Amino acid sequence: MESDLGHLDRLDPDDAAFGADRPLWLGILTMMLILAPLGFSPRFRGSRLWLYPALMLVLLIIWGGYGMWRLDQHPTKRDGTITVRLVQANIPQKQKWDRALRRSHFADYLALSDGLPPPEGRLLVVWPETAITDPFFDRSPGGRALVARMLPDDGILLAGSLRVETSPDAGQNAYNSLFAFDSKGGLPGVYDKHHLVPFGEYLPARGLLSALGLEKIAGGMFDISKGPGPQTLSIEGLPLISPLICYEVIFPGAVRPRGGEAGLLVNITNDAWFGMSSGPHQHFAQSRMRAVEQGLPLLRSAGTGISAVVDPLGRVLSEIRLGQRGVTDSALPLKLDGKTTYARIGDWPLWISLIGVVLLLMIRKNTRFTGFYYLKFKPNVP
Repeated sequence: MESDLGHLDRLDPDDAAFGADRPLWLGILTMMLILAPLGFSPRFRGSRLWLYPALMLVLLIIWGGYGMWRLDQHPTKRDGTITVRLVQANIPQKQKWDRALRRSHFADYLALSDGLPPPEGRLLVVWPETAITDPFFDRSPGGRALVARMLPDDGILLAGSLRVETSPDAGQNAYNSLFAFDSKGGLPGVYDKHHLVPFGEYLPARGLLSALGLEKIAGGMFDISKGPGPQTLSIEGLPLISPLICYEVIFPGAVRPRGGEAGLLVNITNDAWFGMSSGPHQHFAQSRMRAVEQGLPLLRSAGTGISAVVDPLGRVLSEIRLGQRGVTDSALPLKLDGKTTYARIGDWPLWISLIGVVLLLMIRKNTRFTGFYYLKFKPNVP
Protein backbone atom coordinates (compact mmCIF):
# COMPACT_ATOMS: atom_id res chain seq x y z
CA MET A 1 0.00 0.00 0.00
CA GLU A 2 1.51 3.32 -1.13
CA SER A 3 0.70 6.55 0.63
CA ASP A 4 2.27 9.87 1.52
CA LEU A 5 3.41 8.15 4.70
CA GLY A 6 5.69 5.73 2.91
CA HIS A 7 5.63 2.22 1.53
CA LEU A 8 3.83 -0.17 3.85
CA ASP A 9 3.51 -3.93 4.09
CA ARG A 10 5.88 -4.85 1.27
CA LEU A 11 6.44 -8.61 1.32
CA ASP A 12 9.33 -10.09 -0.60
CA PRO A 13 9.86 -13.64 0.73
CA ASP A 14 11.91 -14.87 -2.23
CA ASP A 15 14.83 -12.66 -1.18
CA ALA A 16 15.06 -14.35 2.21
CA ALA A 17 15.18 -17.84 0.73
CA PHE A 18 18.85 -17.34 -0.15
CA GLY A 19 19.87 -15.84 3.17
CA ALA A 20 18.44 -12.34 3.44
CA ASP A 21 19.14 -10.88 0.02
CA ARG A 22 20.05 -11.62 -3.57
CA PRO A 23 23.62 -10.21 -3.39
CA LEU A 24 24.62 -13.12 -1.14
CA TRP A 25 23.77 -15.93 -3.57
CA LEU A 26 24.50 -13.72 -6.59
CA GLY A 27 28.16 -13.73 -5.51
CA ILE A 28 28.19 -17.54 -5.52
CA LEU A 29 26.44 -17.63 -8.90
CA THR A 30 29.04 -15.21 -10.28
CA MET A 31 31.87 -17.41 -9.01
CA MET A 32 30.23 -20.43 -10.61
CA LEU A 33 29.96 -18.67 -13.98
CA ILE A 34 33.62 -17.60 -13.79
CA LEU A 35 34.78 -21.16 -13.14
CA ALA A 36 32.46 -22.86 -15.63
CA PRO A 37 34.55 -22.09 -18.80
CA LEU A 38 37.53 -23.84 -17.24
CA GLY A 39 35.74 -27.15 -17.69
CA PHE A 40 35.74 -26.62 -21.47
CA SER A 41 39.31 -25.34 -21.79
CA PRO A 42 41.56 -27.42 -24.13
CA ARG A 43 44.18 -27.44 -21.39
CA PHE A 44 41.87 -29.45 -19.15
CA ARG A 45 40.32 -31.61 -21.88
CA GLY A 46 39.77 -35.11 -20.57
CA SER A 47 39.79 -33.95 -16.95
CA ARG A 48 36.82 -33.74 -14.65
CA LEU A 49 37.21 -30.08 -13.83
CA TRP A 50 33.68 -29.40 -15.13
CA LEU A 51 32.41 -31.22 -12.03
CA TYR A 52 33.32 -28.23 -9.83
CA PRO A 53 30.94 -25.67 -11.39
CA ALA A 54 28.32 -28.40 -11.76
CA LEU A 55 28.63 -29.19 -8.06
CA MET A 56 28.31 -25.51 -7.20
CA LEU A 57 25.12 -25.31 -9.28
CA VAL A 58 23.66 -28.33 -7.48
CA LEU A 59 24.55 -26.86 -4.08
CA LEU A 60 23.00 -23.54 -5.08
CA ILE A 61 19.75 -25.26 -6.06
CA ILE A 62 19.70 -27.25 -2.81
CA TRP A 63 20.44 -24.13 -0.78
CA GLY A 64 17.69 -22.10 -2.41
CA GLY A 65 15.21 -24.98 -2.22
CA TYR A 66 15.87 -25.52 1.47
CA GLY A 67 15.52 -21.78 2.10
CA MET A 68 12.13 -21.61 0.38
CA TRP A 69 10.96 -24.71 2.27
CA ARG A 70 12.12 -23.18 5.56
CA LEU A 71 10.27 -19.94 4.86
CA ASP A 72 7.11 -21.91 4.13
CA GLN A 73 7.47 -23.87 7.38
CA HIS A 74 8.01 -20.79 9.56
CA PRO A 75 5.33 -18.13 9.08
CA THR A 76 5.99 -14.84 10.82
CA LYS A 77 4.80 -14.72 14.42
CA ARG A 78 3.85 -11.33 15.84
CA ASP A 79 3.11 -9.84 19.23
CA GLY A 80 -0.23 -8.14 18.66
CA THR A 81 0.05 -6.20 21.91
CA ILE A 82 3.08 -4.15 20.73
CA THR A 83 3.06 -1.85 17.70
CA VAL A 84 6.33 -0.66 16.17
CA ARG A 85 6.33 2.77 14.53
CA LEU A 86 9.31 3.67 12.35
CA VAL A 87 9.83 7.31 11.44
CA GLN A 88 11.82 8.54 8.43
CA ALA A 89 11.91 12.33 8.07
CA ASN A 90 14.16 12.25 4.96
CA ILE A 91 16.13 15.35 5.98
CA PRO A 92 18.98 16.09 3.52
CA GLN A 93 22.49 15.81 4.90
CA LYS A 94 23.22 19.46 4.06
CA GLN A 95 20.38 20.60 6.31
CA LYS A 96 20.71 18.04 9.08
CA TRP A 97 23.33 19.88 11.16
CA ASP A 98 22.08 23.42 10.52
CA ARG A 99 21.60 24.85 14.04
CA ALA A 100 18.97 27.27 12.78
CA LEU A 101 16.85 24.25 11.74
CA ARG A 102 17.45 22.16 14.87
CA ARG A 103 14.04 22.87 16.44
CA SER A 104 12.27 22.53 13.12
CA HIS A 105 13.75 19.06 12.56
CA PHE A 106 12.79 17.96 16.07
CA ALA A 107 9.23 19.24 15.60
CA ASP A 108 9.10 17.37 12.29
CA TYR A 109 9.93 14.06 13.99
CA LEU A 110 7.33 14.72 16.69
CA ALA A 111 4.65 15.50 14.09
CA LEU A 112 5.41 12.41 12.01
CA SER A 113 5.42 10.21 15.12
CA ASP A 114 1.99 11.54 16.07
CA GLY A 115 0.61 11.42 12.53
CA LEU A 116 -1.03 7.98 12.62
CA PRO A 117 -3.96 6.94 14.82
CA PRO A 118 -2.92 5.58 18.23
CA PRO A 119 -2.67 1.79 18.08
CA GLU A 120 -4.22 -0.69 20.45
CA GLY A 121 -1.73 -1.90 23.01
CA ARG A 122 1.77 -0.55 23.53
CA LEU A 123 3.63 1.72 21.09
CA LEU A 124 7.36 1.54 20.37
CA VAL A 125 8.57 4.47 18.22
CA VAL A 126 12.02 4.36 16.57
CA TRP A 127 13.84 7.44 15.22
CA PRO A 128 17.09 7.28 13.20
CA GLU A 129 20.69 7.90 14.20
CA THR A 130 21.27 11.49 15.39
CA ALA A 131 17.65 12.41 14.74
CA ILE A 132 18.18 14.70 17.75
CA THR A 133 21.15 16.96 17.02
CA ASP A 134 21.18 18.81 20.35
CA PRO A 135 24.04 17.18 22.35
CA PHE A 136 22.47 18.29 25.64
CA PHE A 137 18.93 17.12 24.89
CA ASP A 138 18.96 14.46 27.61
CA ARG A 139 19.36 17.26 30.15
CA SER A 140 16.49 19.31 28.66
CA PRO A 141 13.29 18.96 30.71
CA GLY A 142 11.35 20.86 28.05
CA GLY A 143 12.44 18.58 25.20
CA ARG A 144 11.77 15.42 27.19
CA ALA A 145 8.34 16.78 28.15
CA LEU A 146 7.50 17.17 24.45
CA VAL A 147 8.52 13.56 23.83
CA ALA A 148 6.40 12.40 26.77
CA ARG A 149 3.41 14.35 25.42
CA MET A 150 3.79 12.67 22.02
CA LEU A 151 3.91 9.15 23.48
CA PRO A 152 0.77 7.36 24.67
CA ASP A 153 0.70 5.71 28.10
CA ASP A 154 3.45 3.08 28.39
CA GLY A 155 4.88 4.23 25.04
CA ILE A 156 8.63 4.15 24.38
CA LEU A 157 10.75 6.20 21.99
CA LEU A 158 14.15 4.92 20.82
CA ALA A 159 15.98 7.87 19.29
CA GLY A 160 19.48 8.57 18.05
CA SER A 161 21.20 11.63 19.50
CA LEU A 162 24.57 13.14 20.19
CA ARG A 163 25.43 13.16 23.89
CA VAL A 164 28.05 15.08 25.85
CA GLU A 165 29.34 13.82 29.16
CA THR A 166 31.47 15.96 31.46
CA SER A 167 33.79 14.59 34.11
CA PRO A 168 36.56 16.21 36.21
CA ASP A 169 39.18 13.76 34.95
CA ALA A 170 38.37 13.36 31.25
CA GLY A 171 36.73 16.73 30.59
CA GLN A 172 34.02 16.64 27.93
CA ASN A 173 33.41 13.52 25.85
CA ALA A 174 30.92 13.35 22.98
CA TYR A 175 29.07 10.13 22.14
CA ASN A 176 26.90 8.90 19.30
CA SER A 177 24.05 7.49 21.37
CA LEU A 178 20.66 5.83 21.37
CA PHE A 179 18.23 7.07 24.03
CA ALA A 180 15.16 5.26 25.33
CA PHE A 181 12.50 7.74 26.49
CA ASP A 182 9.26 6.75 28.24
CA SER A 183 5.86 8.46 28.39
CA LYS A 184 6.67 10.02 31.75
CA GLY A 185 9.74 11.86 30.52
CA GLY A 186 12.10 9.28 31.99
CA LEU A 187 15.23 7.85 30.41
CA PRO A 188 15.19 4.08 31.07
CA GLY A 189 18.11 3.28 28.78
CA VAL A 190 21.16 4.72 26.99
CA TYR A 191 23.54 3.04 24.55
CA ASP A 192 26.76 4.59 23.21
CA LYS A 193 28.17 3.49 19.87
CA HIS A 194 31.50 1.67 20.19
CA HIS A 195 32.41 0.74 16.57
CA LEU A 196 33.36 4.22 15.37
CA VAL A 197 34.04 5.24 11.77
CA PRO A 198 37.66 6.40 11.31
CA PHE A 199 37.93 9.78 9.58
CA GLY A 200 34.16 10.13 9.99
CA GLU A 201 33.55 10.10 13.75
CA TYR A 202 37.15 10.45 14.82
CA LEU A 203 40.54 11.24 13.34
CA PRO A 204 43.14 8.51 14.00
CA ALA A 205 46.45 9.84 15.35
CA ARG A 206 44.86 13.26 15.56
CA GLY A 207 48.03 15.03 16.77
CA LEU A 208 50.02 13.89 13.74
CA LEU A 209 47.34 14.07 11.05
CA SER A 210 46.01 17.45 12.21
CA ALA A 211 49.52 18.84 11.90
CA LEU A 212 49.51 17.63 8.30
CA GLY A 213 46.27 19.50 7.65
CA LEU A 214 43.93 16.50 7.68
CA GLU A 215 40.52 16.60 9.36
CA LYS A 216 37.45 14.39 9.64
CA ILE A 217 35.23 14.02 6.61
CA ALA A 218 32.24 14.83 8.80
CA GLY A 219 33.86 18.04 10.03
CA GLY A 220 34.02 19.31 13.59
CA MET A 221 36.95 19.87 15.90
CA PHE A 222 36.09 17.14 18.41
CA ASP A 223 36.13 13.36 18.09
CA ILE A 224 33.31 11.03 19.06
CA SER A 225 34.29 8.88 22.05
CA LYS A 226 34.00 5.11 22.02
CA GLY A 227 31.25 3.48 24.07
CA PRO A 228 31.86 0.53 26.44
CA GLY A 229 30.95 -2.15 23.88
CA PRO A 230 28.03 -4.39 22.87
CA GLN A 231 25.22 -4.42 25.42
CA THR A 232 21.48 -4.87 25.78
CA LEU A 233 18.77 -2.45 26.80
CA SER A 234 16.25 -3.79 29.28
CA ILE A 235 12.89 -2.01 29.11
CA GLU A 236 9.95 -3.40 31.05
CA GLY A 237 7.42 -5.14 28.84
CA LEU A 238 9.69 -5.35 25.78
CA PRO A 239 12.10 -8.04 24.57
CA LEU A 240 15.73 -7.50 25.53
CA ILE A 241 17.06 -5.09 22.88
CA SER A 242 20.43 -5.30 21.13
CA PRO A 243 21.04 -1.71 19.88
CA LEU A 244 23.23 -1.18 16.81
CA ILE A 245 24.12 2.27 15.51
CA CYS A 246 24.97 2.78 11.84
CA TYR A 247 27.48 0.29 10.46
CA GLU A 248 27.82 -1.64 13.72
CA VAL A 249 25.17 -3.89 12.20
CA ILE A 250 27.63 -5.20 9.57
CA PHE A 251 29.67 -6.94 12.31
CA PRO A 252 28.11 -10.28 13.34
CA GLY A 253 29.88 -10.18 16.71
CA ALA A 254 28.30 -6.85 17.61
CA VAL A 255 24.86 -8.43 17.95
CA ARG A 256 26.01 -10.72 20.77
CA PRO A 257 25.99 -8.20 23.58
CA ARG A 258 26.75 -8.54 27.25
CA GLY A 259 23.82 -8.51 29.64
CA GLY A 260 21.79 -11.47 28.40
CA GLU A 261 20.44 -12.95 25.19
CA ALA A 262 18.67 -10.34 23.08
CA GLY A 263 15.20 -10.86 21.67
CA LEU A 264 15.20 -7.90 19.30
CA LEU A 265 17.71 -6.09 17.08
CA VAL A 266 17.34 -2.31 16.68
CA ASN A 267 19.49 -0.61 14.05
CA ILE A 268 19.38 3.18 13.74
CA THR A 269 21.42 4.80 10.99
CA ASN A 270 21.96 7.87 8.85
CA ASP A 271 22.77 6.79 5.28
CA ALA A 272 22.17 10.25 3.82
CA TRP A 273 25.91 10.42 3.10
CA PHE A 274 25.43 7.91 0.25
CA GLY A 275 22.54 9.70 -1.45
CA MET A 276 20.49 7.64 -3.92
CA SER A 277 23.34 5.19 -4.57
CA SER A 278 23.70 1.47 -3.95
CA GLY A 279 25.23 2.13 -0.50
CA PRO A 280 21.97 2.26 1.51
CA HIS A 281 20.70 -0.89 -0.24
CA GLN A 282 23.90 -2.79 0.59
CA HIS A 283 23.76 -1.58 4.19
CA PHE A 284 20.15 -2.74 4.47
CA ALA A 285 21.00 -6.16 3.01
CA GLN A 286 23.76 -6.60 5.59
CA SER A 287 21.43 -5.67 8.42
CA ARG A 288 18.92 -8.28 7.23
CA MET A 289 21.70 -10.87 7.36
CA ARG A 290 22.15 -10.21 11.08
CA ALA A 291 18.46 -10.98 11.64
CA VAL A 292 18.75 -14.26 9.73
CA GLU A 293 22.00 -15.28 11.48
CA GLN A 294 20.61 -14.73 14.96
CA GLY A 295 16.96 -15.67 14.34
CA LEU A 296 15.89 -12.29 15.75
CA PRO A 297 13.53 -9.63 14.39
CA LEU A 298 15.07 -6.35 13.25
CA LEU A 299 13.74 -2.82 13.54
CA ARG A 300 15.66 -0.42 11.31
CA SER A 301 15.15 3.34 11.20
CA ALA A 302 17.25 5.31 8.70
CA GLY A 303 17.25 9.08 8.26
CA THR A 304 16.68 8.98 4.49
CA GLY A 305 16.04 5.24 4.13
CA ILE A 306 15.84 2.34 4.04
CA SER A 307 13.68 1.92 7.18
CA ALA A 308 12.05 -1.46 7.70
CA VAL A 309 10.63 -4.07 10.03
CA VAL A 310 12.25 -7.45 9.29
CA ASP A 311 11.24 -10.82 10.70
CA PRO A 312 13.81 -13.36 12.01
CA LEU A 313 13.99 -15.10 8.62
CA GLY A 314 14.85 -11.91 6.76
CA ARG A 315 11.40 -11.16 5.35
CA VAL A 316 10.59 -7.46 5.03
CA LEU A 317 7.23 -6.90 6.72
CA SER A 318 7.02 -3.13 6.42
CA GLU A 319 9.27 -0.63 4.66
CA ILE A 320 9.83 3.04 3.88
CA ARG A 321 11.87 3.25 0.73
CA LEU A 322 15.04 5.19 0.08
CA GLY A 323 14.51 8.92 -0.37
CA GLN A 324 10.93 8.91 0.94
CA ARG A 325 9.47 10.74 3.90
CA GLY A 326 7.14 8.60 5.96
CA VAL A 327 6.11 6.55 8.93
CA THR A 328 4.96 2.96 9.14
CA ASP A 329 3.26 0.84 11.80
CA SER A 330 3.73 -2.90 12.22
CA ALA A 331 3.04 -5.46 14.90
CA LEU A 332 6.29 -6.51 16.59
CA PRO A 333 7.67 -9.75 15.07
CA LEU A 334 8.76 -12.45 17.51
CA LYS A 335 12.10 -14.24 17.49
CA LEU A 336 12.49 -17.86 16.40
CA ASP A 337 12.05 -20.63 18.93
CA GLY A 338 15.54 -21.75 19.93
CA LYS A 339 18.91 -20.57 18.63
CA THR A 340 20.08 -20.69 15.06
CA THR A 341 23.18 -22.71 14.20
CA TYR A 342 25.20 -19.53 13.72
CA ALA A 343 24.05 -18.13 17.07
CA ARG A 344 25.31 -21.31 18.75
CA ILE A 345 28.69 -21.80 17.06
CA GLY A 346 29.47 -18.47 15.38
CA ASP A 347 32.36 -18.36 12.88
CA TRP A 348 34.13 -21.51 14.03
CA PRO A 349 33.36 -23.51 10.82
CA LEU A 350 34.94 -20.74 8.74
CA TRP A 351 38.14 -20.67 10.81
CA ILE A 352 38.37 -24.48 10.82
CA SER A 353 37.93 -24.51 7.02
CA LEU A 354 40.63 -21.86 6.53
CA ILE A 355 43.05 -23.76 8.76
CA GLY A 356 42.26 -26.95 6.85
CA VAL A 357 42.96 -25.28 3.50
CA VAL A 358 46.29 -23.90 4.75
CA LEU A 359 47.32 -27.33 6.06
CA LEU A 360 46.40 -29.01 2.76
CA LEU A 361 48.41 -26.44 0.81
CA MET A 362 51.40 -26.99 3.09
CA ILE A 363 51.17 -30.76 2.72
CA ARG A 364 50.82 -30.51 -1.06
CA LYS A 365 53.75 -28.12 -1.33
CA ASN A 366 55.90 -30.41 0.80
CA THR A 367 54.89 -33.43 -1.31
CA ARG A 368 55.80 -31.64 -4.53
CA PHE A 369 59.18 -30.59 -3.15
CA THR A 370 59.94 -34.14 -1.96
CA GLY A 371 58.99 -35.59 -5.34
CA PHE A 372 61.11 -33.04 -7.21
CA TYR A 373 64.08 -33.70 -4.95
CA TYR A 374 63.77 -37.46 -5.51
CA LEU A 375 63.56 -37.16 -9.32
CA LYS A 376 66.57 -34.85 -9.46
CA PHE A 377 68.84 -36.58 -6.97
CA LYS A 378 67.59 -40.17 -6.99
CA PRO A 379 70.36 -42.78 -6.79
CA ASN A 380 71.41 -44.44 -10.08
CA VAL A 381 69.93 -47.87 -9.41
CA PRO A 382 69.89 -50.26 -12.37
